[in-house]
Amino acid sequence: MGEAAQDGAGWSTQSHSSILEIPASDWNACVGHDDPLLRHQMLDALERSGVASAENGFTPCHVVLKDAGGRIVAAAPAYLKTNSKGELGADIGHAIAHRRVVGEYFPKLQVEVPMVPFSGQRLLVRGGVDRRVAIRRLAEALQATAEERGASSVQISYLRDGSDEVDALAACGFAMGQSNTYTWQAGDETSFDQFLGRMITKRRTEIKRHRRRLADEGVSFRHYRGAEIPADMSATFFPLYVDNFLRHRSETWLNQSFFDHVFRTMSERIDVSVSTVGGELAGAVFSVAGPSRGYSLYWGQRAAMRFLYFDQVIYRAIERAFVTGLECLDFGATGEHKAHYGLAPSPTHHAFWYRSPAFRDVAIAACHGRTRTAEAERMAETARLPFVRSGERQ
Repeated sequence: MGEAAQDGAGWSTQSHSSILEIPASDWNACVGHDDPLLRHQMLDALERSGVASAENGFTPCHVVLKDAGGRIVAAAPAYLKTNSKGELGADIGHAIAHRRVVGEYFPKLQVEVPMVPFSGQRLLVRGGVDRRVAIRRLAEALQATAEERGASSVQISYLRDGSDEVDALAACGFAMGQSNTYTWQAGDETSFDQFLGRMITKRRTEIKRHRRRLADEGVSFRHYRGAEIPADMSATFFPLYVDNFLRHRSETWLNQSFFDHVFRTMSERIDVSVSTVGGELAGAVFSVAGPSRGYSLYWGQRAAMRFLYFDQVIYRAIERAFVTGLECLDFGATGEHKAHYGLAPSPTHHAFWYRSPAFRDVAIAACHGRTRTAEAERMAETARLPFVRSGERQ
C-alpha cells in the first residue's frame, strides 16, 4: 500500500475488545523494534492468561487508526479499568478528589501495559507516518472513546522521558505529571570494571567484597536467551516469582499461564539469569530486551542469601549489557536503595485528560504537586549515587 496521508485525511478509528482482533504484524509494525513490552505477543499473553481481563479489572479497548486503504497506521494499548492495579500510584489522590468534585471515578480508559509499570512509548506509530499528526489523532480518538464508553478520563502511564509523546499530549489538553524510574545508561565506559572505576573507593570495595562472598558461598550464574532457554523454564521460574511476593507479603500480579505464553511466543526477546548453589536453584531474573534497551522485570529468590539480588539483578545485568551492546537498562519504578548501587533516577511521565471540565484544573494541580515531589526525590536520590564527582578525590 502507499504512504498514509500525512495530514491524516481519510483516517478512521476503530476500537477492539481483544488484541487478537488486530493482526500481530500490523501492531508490531507500529511498535517498532526497541519496545518489546508493547509487542503483540506480550499483550496477548496478558489477556490470554486472564491477567488483563474484565474479571481482574481490565477490559481491553485497544484503539487503532487506519488510513484510507485500511492499513493500520497507529495504535494505543488501552483498557477500561475498574481499579488502579499495576500503576504504583501514578494517579494517587485522583480517585478521592474526583468523587468529591464530580462523582464516580471508574471506569477510566487507561493506556498502559497491564501490570508492567516500566517506561516506554504508549502511542504507537508505524514508520513512515507523520508522528505529530498520528499522536494528535490518537489522543483525539482516545478522548472520543472515553466519551462513548462513559469513562471518567483517559490516563496514559509511564511515558518515556524525552519522548515526543509528552509534549504532544500536553498540547492536546492532557495534564502532565511525573514519577521516577531507575536506569543504567551506557556512557564512555567499555567494561564493567570501568563502570566500577567511576565509583568512590569505599563503594567499589564494598561491591567487590559482596561479589567475592557470593563466590565463596558457591554461587554460580548462567544466562539463557532465545533458543537457549530450557523448555521447562516457565515452571522453574514461576515458583520463585511467587515466593518473592510472599516474602514481601504482597499480591502476585501475574500467573503461570502468563509465563507459559511469553516463554513460548517471544523467547527471542527474553533473557533469563539463573543462580545456583551446589546445583540447587537460588534465584532467577526474567528480563526482556530490544536492540538497545533492556528491562529487568521479575525476580525470584529461594535462598535467604544477602547480596544476591544486587549482584544478579543489577550488576550482572550491567556486565551483560557491555557484552550485548545494550545502551539502557530499566530497573523499574520502585526501590530507593537502587541509587546506592549506582542506578540513576530519571523521570517518567503520566498524562491525564478528564471528561469533566470541572475536574481538569484539579488534575493539573495534582500533577504539578506530583511532579514537584518527583523532582525532590530525584535530587535526593542523585545525591546518593556512589560516583566520583568532578573535582572530588576518591
